[in-house]
Amino acid sequence: MQLFGLKDLLEGRKGIALGDEHNCPDIVPAVTAMLPELSRQHVKTLYIEMLPRDAAPLLADYIQGKASRFEVMETLTAHWDSFYENAHQNLMTLIDAAKAQGMEVVPLDVRVPMDERIKRANLKWQDIITREQADRPGKFAVFCGAMHLDSFNRYSREGDWDSYTGLDKLLDIPSVSFATLTTQRASAPPAIRQGNAGVPECDYVMMIPKERSVAMGAEAVLPQRF
Repeated sequence: MQLFGLKDLLEGRKGIALGDEHNCPDIVPAVTAMLPELSRQHVKTLYIEMLPRDAAPLLADYIQGKASRFEVMETLTAHWDSFYENAHQNLMTLIDAAKAQGMEVVPLDVRVPMDERIKRANLKWQDIITREQADRPGKFAVFCGAMHLDSFNRYSREGDWDSYTGLDKLLDIPSVSFATLTTQRASAPPAIRQGNAGVPECDYVMMIPKERSVAMGAEAVLPQRF
């Protein structure tokens, strides 16, 4: 069983995709804890699906110190809490952590018909990221729903999931999903194992403890397929 770190995944690659489950409050803190290691691996831009695209000017002003935390919270709390109760607290903490690492935070969410949500959003996001990365320094991370990723699509085969190409494949980057390990003590390091028990399939999976206080970093992921 071979373990991988974020350094391994980003070696020779321009970015990484991190797959969220929008109703799970444990994943955003896990991604937040990964930001220092992502920064050490030269990730300079964090794209987030859970931020509406029209909030881009406000987020840019906040990162540059031209807008207040209150303004961001006031504008986006209702949108964030549509994912799960008090999601705004986790997502604001994620933005603050990215800001502290000197990362630029870029909203991705765009309005598309719900019956073609994944397919059309993926193509729009590919266009946004490809155009913007041409002029941005460093590498990037995309934090979006795991259903937008190619490996989830290929393994699920439900409904019309096979009618779209995953964002990770469109961008030619690896993808990571998360699973919660409910029995782990808060003081223990993150447990990493193959995750086929109800975990959205991505290229790699990180097992995270249910307690959100556990720090996660370079001991990132295990390959989902061998």
